[in-house]
Amino acid sequence: MLSVIWLFAARGFEDVSGWFVTTSWLFYGITIAAIFVERNREKRAGTAETGSYRTPLYPITPVLFILATVLLIGSDLSASGWRAAAGVLIATSGFAVYEMTRRRR
Repeated sequence: MLSVIWLFAARGFEDVSGWFVTTSWLFYGITIAAIFVERNREKRAGTAETGSYRTPLYPITPVLFILATVLLIGSDLSASGWRAAAGVLIATSGFAVYEMTRRRR
């Protein structure tokens, strides 16, 4: 249903692709930020030296990627206006829905 509303509000392919690209970059940044969370969990568990993955030049690489992601999203938000912001807000509203369902259990 939501996708039909989005397509109705779109003025063209550029709007739809802009929403997709902006939201995709949001989740790319969140995924890279999860590296810091995972490293912190490993450190607390005492398995930091035997981590299951390696990140070249850690923590510089993930920090630079997150900064670039913030710049890309900010640029798209300023260029696209409310349409890109609406896409980001709808995508991030999923976190609130997740929290509500998690607390019910």
